[in-house]
Amino acid sequence: MVTRSPGSSLRGWRPWTCGAGTSGVTVLIAARNHALAADAAIALAALPERLARIFRMVGLDQVFPTHPTARDAEHAWQTDSDRPTRH
Repeated sequence: MVTRSPGSSLRGWRPWTCGAGTSGVTVLIAARNHALAADAAIALAALPERLARIFRMVGLDQVFPTHPTARDAEHAWQTDSDRPTRH
């Protein structure tokens, strides 16, 4: 997972990893809610295919922008395609 505030880039940010179980999903949703409250955004990068499939099955792909790499996530932010949205 990578995060950013408006006008920032990924430089200086470290990737953060989270387990794929229900606790991990709960942490991701809480982090997203905190980010939205701070007018920031969260994107997921380099999800293993098994996890990406689960995200699609339960609709989390509609809540979290996902990208093949952190570089792709940064490019999406630079082009504003990952603006924070409330679901």
